[in-house]
Amino acid sequence: MYKEGVLQFFNTPEGYVTPTVTPSGVEVEYVYQYKDHLGNVRLSYMNSTGVYQRILSNRFTEDLEGWLENTNANNSLENGRLKSEVQQAWSGVKHYLDGFTTTAGEVLNVKVIFDKGNTQSNVRLYLNEIDPDGNHVAYNVRTYDLQTGTSEFSYTPSTTGNSIIFRIDKDNTYTDTETYFYLDAVSLVQGELEIVEESNYYPFGLEHKGYNNIVSASGNATAQKYKFGGKEYQEELGLDWYDVSARNYDPALGRWMNLDPLAEMMRRHSPYNFAFDNPIYFIDPDGMMPFGPINPTGTAITVNKIVNRVVSFFKGLDYTDNSSSTPSVSGVSGGHNMARPNDGTPTHNVNHDDFGGTRSNGGTASKVLKGVKNVSDASQIGTEVMNSNDKSTNNGTIDSNNKDGDTTKSSDEKDQTITKTVIAKNFTASMDGTAIDSTETEVKFTGDHEKVQKQVDSTKQVSDSQRKTANFFYNGN
Repeated sequence: MYKEGVLQFFNTPEGYVTPTVTPSGVEVEYVYQYKDHLGNVRLSYMNSTGVYQRILSNRFTEDLEGWLENTNANNSLENGRLKSEVQQAWSGVKHYLDGFTTTAGEVLNVKVIFDKGNTQSNVRLYLNEIDPDGNHVAYNVRTYDLQTGTSEFSYTPSTTGNSIIFRIDKDNTYTDTETYFYLDAVSLVQGELEIVEESNYYPFGLEHKGYNNIVSASGNATAQKYKFGGKEYQEELGLDWYDVSARNYDPALGRWMNLDPLAEMMRRHSPYNFAFDNPIYFIDPDGMMPFGPINPTGTAITVNKIVNRVVSFFKGLDYTDNSSSTPSVSGVSGGHNMARPNDGTPTHNVNHDDFGGTRSNGGTASKVLKGVKNVSDASQIGTEVMNSNDKSTNNGTIDSNNKDGDTTKSSDEKDQTITKTVIAKNFTASMDGTAIDSTETEVKFTGDHEKVQKQVDSTKQVSDSQRKTANFFYNGN
């Protein structure tokens, strides 16, 4: 994004970058963003001091993550928690913070989610500092009595270059019986992150009042205009609406300020509605047409797209040199016979008829797929095809040619009154993208050559636009 020829910021997958030109060169500041499932920017933060470092972030989802036994404790993983069985004095857990050394004056922040279990002894949490020669420097005890729940502590080292052992253990009481405690999560960070901006929205995009007040001067004022849906919020002239590519959206009304460019595709709905009045389920990223959830593979399940999926599978076939047939799909490249892996014998002619028939385990579609190299889910894909075929028509091509001729006339004829008949084709796509319909209408134009030519050209442009729109929703291109 440029302003008066000066680069203001550029986007990254995690947020955005602000460049600053200095006498020594260009410096950059990274801002990171959390977005919700609709693409709304909810939280922006940055490492403004440049010293932030996450040293530990343990959740114990799969293993003990570097935590070791201390003084004959017995540590294990239990239901996503570290369980430490302790009896002797000072037994518990410890973690050597390999690769980390202290920096004098830089704050260390500790956060631990702890469950004391049945341990009757007091439990200590401390950071054991060791100098570069391996000599003990200090036990920096944060608490002598760690309690069940979430606890947070901070510590500022006074010396640079020391290593740290993170320790949690019981004291020297109740040593006659083995007990246990749990660690649910542990984090240790150096420095702090700065929250640049926080945004919380009602479903239609209006910000909550009362607690969205964090707006740091460290952020980029231009980049911070991109909010709901990741779109630019326009405050100039008191507009207070979002620029969403094709249209402008007012979150206070929950309505578009312009007609829907694809209104003819959604005649049951107001051309000003936002996300079919259901912004939790639908999104409209460019102001053209809302769309809802898709299947787990990331594409709508239609016969045409599954045909393409099958074709891509066929590319994995192995063929012998003496195979006389070229495998393909009817309607794609001729419908020749398909050869099975390492076998020159033609076995099947693949066409749309294979996407119907016997329903057990995907029917014929499943059998076709079983000839494909490394396809273990043939039955599942075949069943997908069957279910899709129930809802789809099998027209995979579109005739986009208008049956009209050139109205060009010689110079001595161009002022004459002429009559021209053209065939106007109208294309529509179903809302679920499973079918395309086209109708032909005979249209007759009468007038001078120039007027008729404009009418013919306009008819062709309308048909071509409808064809492209329908083709996009059917084939995705």
